[in-house]
Amino acid sequence: MVDLTAKRRKELEKIYRDVRYDVFLPDKTMTIRVGEVHPVLDDFLSGENAPGWVFITACNPAAGHDSDEINDERMEKLRKKLLDRGFYFFGGAGRGTENHPDEPSFWVLGMSEDEGLKCAEEFGQAAIVAGEKGKRAKLLFTF
Repeated sequence: MVDLTAKRRKELEKIYRDVRYDVFLPDKTMTIRVGEVHPVLDDFLSGENAPGWVFITACNPAAGHDSDEINDERMEKLRKKLLDRGFYFFGGAGRGTENHPDEPSFWVLGMSEDEGLKCAEEFGQAAIVAGEKGKRAKLLFTF
């Protein structure tokens, strides 16, 4: 589990709320924003018969900064885990507004908030973004 102070959590919340969470769909890129409803993604979910989703990364555990090589290895482990568990997912990227590089990520259809948080904890992540059809995207912390 990520163990961060309340002060750091507030800092991360502000940063994560400003991030664009881009989903690479087959014919376009869609952007998720925390606190917003996303009708186009809702339509996509309906077509896949999925009630909700999780946006997750395995990069930079505990809100740190690791090399591309290490992050690529972590993302491959996450990809294999999602495939082994039978999830349907698309690539994506968290695009920050500060001096932080884009983070490769996955938009996972049909993953519950609880499953997403457990998976995030396993990969040392501080938070995920999650949503359900017709509802606002939520930022959820693992600590």
